[in-house]
Amino acid sequence: MSEGASLDSWISGFRTDEARFAEQRRPHLLYSSLRKSPVVLLVTGAHESGKTTVAVKLIEALVKDGLRVGSLKHTDHEYETDAPGKDSQRHKAAGAEPAILVAGRRSAMHRQWNQIAAVCGRTLIVNLPGSPRGAVECLEAVASVLGHAVATLRGEAGDDHPGARGERR
Repeated sequence: MSEGASLDSWISGFRTDEARFAEQRRPHLLYSSLRKSPVVLLVTGAHESGKTTVAVKLIEALVKDGLRVGSLKHTDHEYETDAPGKDSQRHKAAGAEPAILVAGRRSAMHRQWNQIAAVCGRTLIVNLPGSPRGAVECLEAVASVLGHAVATLRGEAGDDHPGARGERR
C-alpha cells in the first residue's frame, strides 16, 4: 500500500481470509474445543514491573469466566514460602487451584482440600480438623480404606487386598 492510499479494499478482504483459514486457526485459539493440551500463559517482565498484579487480574478474569486455573511462581531467590502476602498466596486468593511457589530449593503448594485423604508421591496424607470430634469423624470415614492405601503405597495392593473392599485387617 502506498502512503495515503485508502485501506478499505484491503480491509474488506479480512472476512474472506478469516473464513478461508478458519480450520487452520481453530486448534490454536485460546478456547478451541480442538485443543488437546491445557493453555499455558506466561507473564514475564522486569523486577517490580507488575507481573504479579497482571497474573492476579488474569486469574480472576479466567476463573470468573468459569475456567479452572492453576499457577506456578518461580524465583531463584530462596525465602520462606509460607510468608503472608507472597505471590503464590495472592494467586490462590485470586482463584488459582493449585497455586505453586518454587523459591530456590523450597517449594509450596497452596490448594483447597476437598477430600479427607490423598496420596502425594509415596506419602499418604490424611487431613484432619483441629477439633477432637471432627478428627474422630474423619478417621472413622477413612478407616476402612487405610489398609488398602498403605498397601498401595508399599506396592502390595491388589483387588484381593482387604482394604480394597473396605475391610479392616
